[in-house]
Amino acid sequence: MSVLDRSVVMLVVLACAAAAQAPLSDSVMKLNRAGRWEQAAQLARNSLGSTASTDERCALRINAIYSLTRLGAYTTAASELKTLDSQCGESAVVRQWAKDLAAIRSELALPPLPKSGLDFSALDQFWNIADLLVKDAEPPEDAWRSMLSSVGYRLSTMVVPTTRSDLEIALRPSRQAEFDSLIKGTDDRASRLKHLAGVVKHRAAIARYRDSISRSLPVQEAIALAARFLPPHATEGKDPPLVAFAVFRDDAYSLGPQGVVIDIEHVTNNGGLTLTLAHEFHHSYLADVAEIGRPPSDDPAFALMNALNGMRNEGIADLIDKPYPLSYPKAPGMARYAESYNAAYAKLKAGNYTEAINAFQAFMKQYPDSTLLDNAQYWTGEAYYVTLDYEHAARAFRTVGDRWPTSRKAPDALLKLGYTQIEQKHLTAARATLGEVIERYPGSDAAKLAQDRLKKLPSEGH
Repeated sequence: MSVLDRSVVMLVVLACAAAAQAPLSDSVMKLNRAGRWEQAAQLARNSLGSTASTDERCALRINAIYSLTRLGAYTTAASELKTLDSQCGESAVVRQWAKDLAAIRSELALPPLPKSGLDFSALDQFWNIADLLVKDAEPPEDAWRSMLSSVGYRLSTMVVPTTRSDLEIALRPSRQAEFDSLIKGTDDRASRLKHLAGVVKHRAAIARYRDSISRSLPVQEAIALAARFLPPHATEGKDPPLVAFAVFRDDAYSLGPQGVVIDIEHVTNNGGLTLTLAHEFHHSYLADVAEIGRPPSDDPAFALMNALNGMRNEGIADLIDKPYPLSYPKAPGMARYAESYNAAYAKLKAGNYTEAINAFQAFMKQYPDSTLLDNAQYWTGEAYYVTLDYEHAARAFRTVGDRWPTSRKAPDALLKLGYTQIEQKHLTAARATLGEVIERYPGSDAAKLAQDRLKKLPSEGH
């Protein structure tokens, strides 16, 4: 979301609070009617944890489902729809929206995702859209739907639900001024827009790379590599995860049992496909491994266990394709980058948390365009948390969600913000934050942990 868009959402919130009149769901509805689906989805989902009214929560969720569907984030919209059915049932609000919900259900009735295999269909659909946008032509809605309902985009929009609007800004000549303004920022969207604009310039190279990997994708090599960092037999008797390619941001993601999605430009430029697959396969297989037990919150080991559990998911996977010490023998210009990364990592690994905080902060200042900024900010929060500096930990975790809302670290950061608020004895805020984790990331590990923690909180308290 751009600075301007965030300002629009904030103005709506402030106007509602000042007037104390119309509920937030009415404001979200107005944004939807104006076609401002991205802002509507953001406002609706961010407001779910801040209202005590069941009817208002149901109305907000319905509006979120509508805006997510219009954005083409079909998988996320379908997940929200399941939550609506379980929490709102046949409420008056649902009955009021019955006709609209019926149309949305029809639009979201997509075939199940494949369980395994290789899928490039999103790339063909992407080029159909891109060829029109670069000419400032309007793609038909059927073309948008074909792209966004492809396997790759059903996965990638779970991470970046704003892909449709991102493509409009990045590729339309008539939106060049808006593009130029947004890429001056250092946030996640600036990085995505620059990435998308560059993709069309590398079409021939991408086509050659796609052809080469379609004939020989190193799946078995990646599984064997991932297995070295997993519990014994974790990969045995299981089909390889689904692997889909799309164009959405300079990264790759595992969506747990649903599969792995990789930006084709990411691996075309950077290489290392086997390592990338192994990293994401590690996440996919690890999702099947049960969570280790946790001590009670008053146990001295509680904070350390939480930090270690977070490091397990991303930190162990990083050993596959970001080994310590990090080095770039073929890119001398990256030497200082690697040196800074290694210095911060070494301090964290050694338990020198205060020094690690300083090193991560120096890294973020020195490399403001790094794709590791969200991780550096998250680990800064973890280091503060372990040293019991809860005020700075809360600030760090909140920054992850504010600056990188689509980061893979965002669910964990929001969860840890809730944990931090508990340690600060801000129980009302903690309940709202943990509830927001459940609302925004249903079915995730973070949501499950938030549910468990909520059950242990006293029913009263500030």
